[in-house]
Amino acid sequence: MKGRKVERFLSVYFPAGLVIVILLLFILVARAWQRQVDRAWQSTAEVLPNDYSLWLFIAEGHRNKGNFDLALKAYRHAAELKPDDELPWKFIGMMFSDRKDWGRAEEAYKKAIQLNASNPATWNSLGIVYRMSGKYEEAVKAYNKAIELDPERIDLWFNLGNAYRDWKHYPEAIEAYQKVVNSAPADGVAWYNLARCYALEGKSSDALSALKKAISIDSEYAQLANREKDFLPLRNLSDFQFMLREESEKKGETSE
Repeated sequence: MKGRKVERFLSVYFPAGLVIVILLLFILVARAWQRQVDRAWQSTAEVLPNDYSLWLFIAEGHRNKGNFDLALKAYRHAAELKPDDELPWKFIGMMFSDRKDWGRAEEAYKKAIQLNASNPATWNSLGIVYRMSGKYEEAVKAYNKAIELDPERIDLWFNLGNAYRDWKHYPEAIEAYQKVVNSAPADGVAWYNLARCYALEGKSSDALSALKKAISIDSEYAQLANREKDFLPLRNLSDFQFMLREESEKKGETSE
């Protein structure tokens, strides 16, 4: 009874049309408030045109709202205010990377590295841009530089393995992925990629062992392996077929 009374109360005093109107008003007020905030920041920027931190803040605000051109303009102004700081160029590189504009992203990250060549994160970002551009040799060099600066970062070794794999340098990829799984044995993606490289190198036993480890971490890798072209050398092996069939049967039992 109480539930029906509440429902009746809401239907009488808050009909659907009224709710929609309230929501629209809320959106309009929020947008108006945001415009006021933007104007306030713009006015502050005009009063303090040489405030580096302020322009970085304004740029980040534009970036978060998807105002690419305004964000880019603000970051470049910040870079002019503090030409010895790599930070604006890193953000510019990130924006161009988000747009998959790899050429301009590369230019931005290179400028950041010119200003500070000791930041492994920037070298890593440049390596990602090179890899996505198909420049695998350059990607390997960038990742190796990042690793030289911070050899304990496992993600750098993983990215290096990906670059070597794409470059079809499988022994080097295996070495990099092995570093990952030695330090992070629960990393299923690394085990899976390691299995792919072993398969492509014709090392069936090692490939099956690595794949089994990946599947033990996440059974979804069995489905991926069933479609993965890199495992073509294993397709006719009874152990490979049995592993995938066994995992499929386990999944069927779980779903029942």
